[in-house]
Amino acid sequence: MAIFPAITAPGLRGNEVGLAHYLGQILRRVSPNWQIVSEQDTLARLNRQGLAGQYTSVRNDYSKGVPNPLLF
Repeated sequence: MAIFPAITAPGLRGNEVGLAHYLGQILRRVSPNWQIVSEQDTLARLNRQGLAGQYTSVRNDYSKGVPNPLLF
């Protein structure tokens, strides 16, 4: 299970890293047999595969409320 950085409402910005960390902790407790990939490792893997630009585009579109065909 890969954890991606959270996208939060403007009033909650700055809490994204903490949210991802706590989500990882919860998933490890409720599903100990799952392999959990941290937010940092997920982003590093995307970068190694040359997908950082596409991920950034999807994230930016999502935060603007624009549908992205990569999600479908």
